[in-house]
Amino acid sequence: MIPVTLSIENKKVVIVGGGNIAKRKAKSYLENKAQVIIVSPEISFDYSGMEWIKDIYSKQYIQDAFMVYTATNSVEVNHQVIED
Repeated sequence: MIPVTLSIENKKVVIVGGGNIAKRKAKSYLENKAQVIIVSPEISFDYSGMEWIKDIYSKQYIQDAFMVYTATNSVEVNHQVIED
């Protein structure tokens, strides 16, 4: 592995999923001043400072994203996000 450092300040970061892993990632991205968007029909944490798209995953939600992180408990959805 090669460690990489990226500046995500003011960049659109989309997290697909609304559970504990999404919460941890969202917090980290917010601390680095990213524009965080959560895509999930449900969310289990306070999403202050983020945008929540209350919907199932669709390719349209990641169109202009700088970074996409998948954090669902569905293997099928995670694979679809990776493919898209």
